[in-house]
Amino acid sequence: MWYILSPHGNNEKNHMTLLDFILTNLLNPAIMCFILGIIAVLSHSNLSLDTKIFDTIAIYMLLAIGIKGGMKISHSNIVSMILPIAATLSVALITTMLAYILLRSIGKIDYINAASIAAHHGSVSVVTFMAATAYLAAYSVEYEPFMTALVAILEIPSIIIALSIVHMKHRNGLKRIPSIIIKSLFTKSILLLVGGLLIGIVTHESHHEDLKIFFELPFKGVLCLFLLQMGITTAKNWGELKKVGKFLVIFNIIIPIPFAIIGILFGKIAGLSVGGATLLGVMAASSSYIAVPAAMKASLPEANQSLPLVSTLGINMPFNIVIGITIYYYLAQVIYKNLIW
Repeated sequence: MWYILSPHGNNEKNHMTLLDFILTNLLNPAIMCFILGIIAVLSHSNLSLDTKIFDTIAIYMLLAIGIKGGMKISHSNIVSMILPIAATLSVALITTMLAYILLRSIGKIDYINAASIAAHHGSVSVVTFMAATAYLAAYSVEYEPFMTALVAILEIPSIIIALSIVHMKHRNGLKRIPSIIIKSLFTKSILLLVGGLLIGIVTHESHHEDLKIFFELPFKGVLCLFLLQMGITTAKNWGELKKVGKFLVIFNIIIPIPFAIIGILFGKIAGLSVGGATLLGVMAASSSYIAVPAAMKASLPEANQSLPLVSTLGINMPFNIVIGITIYYYLAQVIYKNLIW
């Protein structure tokens, strides 16, 4: 069994096993709210947030992450982002192509659906990223302020790769890539993240404290409400898992950890901190259920849109939020402690 220093600080002498990390994370209020949402559905409760309220909460959280990241970037060296951006693009290429190869060779899935599903897994779940930043903040783990920008960057490459794969097979579709990219950039999640980043970057320092009062102090409480509803949404999608087939269920259970390791390794190569590499690992392990589904619906209407969406909401996201993030942080510490280059 590997032992690693407690995330509460390097000065602490107590060591924690991976099981300790997981148990500690399960007592995180946000994670307990996520589980409470699942329990609500399983117990046939009528608990649910109104759609308009939930949308407002989602807007707040995405904008908050963007603005907080932008304010930190305003104090950063932009040149330091070059290697992390290259690492992010490399992770997108590797995870998308690896997912496609596995879906085609082992899953025997047709190339259009395999490309569509691979695009989802080569992209990122903003919800999972939000949960990961809250996890690191709870343990006072620092990470690079530009990680939010990398989330937006990671949404695009997998879409291009998927359309390119279909084009090579079908000889059409590449001409649609520019319009698909533009549409993807203006989906709600990316628009709010990028818009928030720009607002945070250009906002004068005299306004920073005012923004922090609204976008930092209430954030954890709002995240609890957000994950409560996501738990409800997740549990409601479990009934649909039978439609995706056994292979996709197994696929979604197995690939997150290897994909996370790929992200962590590239994070280390790019010179990211342990916290930053953890987030890149989380991004690599997660799959999109907002931007990519919209792009695939528009560009590959012949693909089965429910296959990746149900498996993402039913398996990938709950796994990552409940235990995955903890595992990836643990693995990042192990990799940074034992690999030297």
